[in-house]
Amino acid sequence: MGPPIGLDSNYKVAKKRFNSLCNKLNKNPEISDQYKQIVKDQLESNIVGKCVNEDIKSGYYMPHRAVIRDDKITSQVRIVYDCSSKANEDKKSLNDSLETGVNLYVNTLDVVHKFRENQVAFCRDLEKAFLMIKTSEEDRKYLKFLWFPDDTINSTQTFQLNRLPFGLTTSPFALACVLKFHIKKFKDDYPKCYEMLNSLYVDDLYFRAETAQDAYHLTSSAIEILRSAGFNLRKLRTNCSELNKLRYFPHTHFHTNHGQGSGFLGLNWDPIEDKIKLNLIDVRNSLESGIANGTTKRHVLRIISQIFDPCGLISPFVITVKILMQELWEKGLKWDEQLPSCLEEKWRTWCSELAHIDNLQIERKLFSNAGMSEISLRVFCDASPKAYEALAYFRYITEEGRDKVSFIISKSKVAPLKT
Repeated sequence: MGPPIGLDSNYKVAKKRFNSLCNKLNKNPEISDQYKQIVKDQLESNIVGKCVNEDIKSGYYMPHRAVIRDDKITSQVRIVYDCSSKANEDKKSLNDSLETGVNLYVNTLDVVHKFRENQVAFCRDLEKAFLMIKTSEEDRKYLKFLWFPDDTINSTQTFQLNRLPFGLTTSPFALACVLKFHIKKFKDDYPKCYEMLNSLYVDDLYFRAETAQDAYHLTSSAIEILRSAGFNLRKLRTNCSELNKLRYFPHTHFHTNHGQGSGFLGLNWDPIEDKIKLNLIDVRNSLESGIANGTTKRHVLRIISQIFDPCGLISPFVITVKILMQELWEKGLKWDEQLPSCLEEKWRTWCSELAHIDNLQIERKLFSNAGMSEISLRVFCDASPKAYEALAYFRYITEEGRDKVSFIISKSKVAPLKT
């Protein structure tokens, strides 16, 4: 990645945060055991190694912490490295010193729409994708971290990552480059599989097929193609019971949470019901925090930023709180100033309606069956002095002769203030 320029030693900051991490791990033996096992496994796999040059003034130290994901089937504990750590506020971090690279991933909305096209849908992911990519030896001094290999904090030593870390600003770009370079070799021999792998979103694969056999052949080919580059395509989540029965995939591990909600680009997908809904857990948690600490402009903006709704499923609901945010700007409220009673009432009304919105869901499949006819695309637009919105959906006739509509996308925007 080339030597970063103007990067000062952040050893003292990293050491302080490492001591804090040790205290937290000591208070949670279960997380601590998983954390230690991850580092031990990585040492044995040469993903990390003992640092030869322990000069604290040389290179860069990455503070690290545990991210707990209870919704994950595997890897519930993930070690995340903070490459944005600075020696002090006036200095650069490692991420500040590196280029992010261009975005080589497909648009999120394109992934969602394609995922809804066919009868069979499935998700898989790449195991430890970033950690499969080696870094050059001269760059590893910028990927140092502190650890105690014999479970004693007094024996803290310096280690280094030999692979790309999760948390480095260049990692997503580097992963995309490696994957696209590799799968391009198979474009002519496996065109459909190439299309599928080219739609990988970082380390997640979301795709669809007409039949279980088609899906099986696609994913089996993908496993072999990726294995030849050292990647393991694992897990399987699908709405198709027949595909679930075809459990033998060579050189991979099979996992399924069939019947449970599956994470899907920030959304929730229920494979059994084959329906998509929003993931509003973070929003609900932030709302509870706001009730305890009072509602401010900062709090309202935080809630808005946590709503991830790429298709605009609840855009008519979200636009109301965006209009409220605009009113807060018009009032000239400071970031941490309590909302006046009239606006507080609007806010509480919006919050009370969130419980009903939380249950809203749509069919994953755009079309219910193959015998449909008279398909038409319908688009509606409307505007008011405060906002404008557009909605698109399909209307078609089912095989039984019934009218049916299928939601595609909705977009809304607050009308700009007059200047």
